[in-house]
Amino acid sequence: MSWGVCGGIEKPTNIRGMKMKFGEAIKTCWSKYAAFKGRAARSEFWWWQLFSTVALLAPDIVTLALPSAAHSLAWLVLVLVADVATFLPGISVTVRRLHDTDHSGWWYWFGFIPIIGWIGVLVFFVTKGTPGDNRFGPQAAIGVPTP
Repeated sequence: MSWGVCGGIEKPTNIRGMKMKFGEAIKTCWSKYAAFKGRAARSEFWWWQLFSTVALLAPDIVTLALPSAAHSLAWLVLVLVADVATFLPGISVTVRRLHDTDHSGWWYWFGFIPIIGWIGVLVFFVTKGTPGDNRFGPQAAIGVPTP
């Protein structure tokens, strides 16, 4: 990662740009399947949300084409596989996203409070991460998957 100057303020940049690409984000989330330490950039978090939403909707779309007898069992199996596969990486990237905004991963549970909690964690998710190092580690590498 190199440093670029924007309006007199130094900000982290990399060769590929400021945002992690879709494939990089998914690869990073799979490689950090259960990594709750470190930080996740906004792009990594939001690309994962898109991926997991599509993965969870795909069984519904696939089973619409099946005859009704096979529909129930096929749907159940596909949904179960998609849920199990995306569950832990989803929590992991969420905790790392909270870390990027300098909040403890325990704030994850705040999202279970209807309306107020949803709005609160949404604000954390869309907020720009803290520049430089914070108590959870170095700044999230944007566009470069980290181990």
